[in-house]
Amino acid sequence: MPKGERESNIELLRILSMLGVIILHYNNQTIGGGLRFVDHSSINYYGLMLLESMLICAVNLFMLISGYFSCKSNRTTLQKPLELILQVMVFSFVWNWSTGVINASLSFKGLMFSLVPANYFAILYIVVYLLSPYLNLLYDKINANFISLIFLLFSVYPTIVEVFGDITNYEWLGLSSVGMYGSQWGYQVVNFIMMYYMGMYIRKNIKIIEKVKPLFWGMALSGVVVLITIWACVSESRGSDVNLAWIYCNPLVVIEAILLFVLFKRINIGCVKWINKLSAASFTVFLAHHRFIRYINVQWAVQQNIFVMLLHMIVSSAVIYLLCFVVYIIYDYISSLLLKNFKRKAIVITQL
Repeated sequence: MPKGERESNIELLRILSMLGVIILHYNNQTIGGGLRFVDHSSINYYGLMLLESMLICAVNLFMLISGYFSCKSNRTTLQKPLELILQVMVFSFVWNWSTGVINASLSFKGLMFSLVPANYFAILYIVVYLLSPYLNLLYDKINANFISLIFLLFSVYPTIVEVFGDITNYEWLGLSSVGMYGSQWGYQVVNFIMMYYMGMYIRKNIKIIEKVKPLFWGMALSGVVVLITIWACVSESRGSDVNLAWIYCNPLVVIEAILLFVLFKRINIGCVKWINKLSAASFTVFLAHHRFIRYINVQWAVQQNIFVMLLHMIVSSAVIYLLCFVVYIIYDYISSLLLKNFKRKAIVITQL
């Protein structure tokens, strides 16, 4: 594949990962409500739990992909973080303004608050991006010992602390290796940097990894999904916190992301323009998709038979992605016109 050309197999993985995020929020107790509205004794409930276990690695995958493709970069520019923050602000402002007008609830304070770019993924991604030239200095030194160490310190141990706290029904402040208040379910920069280094390690050892047959990676991935689902089911039966099976720093979730990436890396579909174009909208989908989920009647769907529920979920997720893609095309066209001069010349922050 020519240098600089996007690998459509990984772009397809980005699309599927973002569809996974949509489905995770379809299931989410407070966004779509799938796991709240479904009958907990039904096959639908266990179907949703299995899907949750299959897709929970989606956010980890995005950072792993970044580590894989950015690990040899020695430069950061101002344009990228500012464009991400601007998009967060614009989407939030437009949504709050439009819903405020429709519901006659528009307020100056609400509009001003909507301009605060409070989006955990965007902020943490920008932090890793700004640090990336320095993180990449370890490329030649990175080895199995280093990867094992950060995996133990920032995935295995913090998860053990979370499980220990759940078993003892006590919040053990200061015991975790991540922070005073525990792992924060993996919603922290430590997890993002760990996944970035996982991607870097795969890049450095990709020739060795590719010698292993895809069947092995597929079987390993299936086994990990089953283990995560069993963990969730056992927690459910014991009255424990079922969400501990699905935290981003859970070792099984980290391994799941690695296995899924390696599997897709083995797929060779060349450069498929429509896949690459759809993939370019993934951040827009991340920002906008939950605005549409509330309108797709998840409560009705999860109370139907499992085939209807799955069909509703798949079709709804695809339609939401396509709607967000249209939003992306409009936003990209307008921002390209308005920010043409800003984008023309890179404003370098770091050059090593």
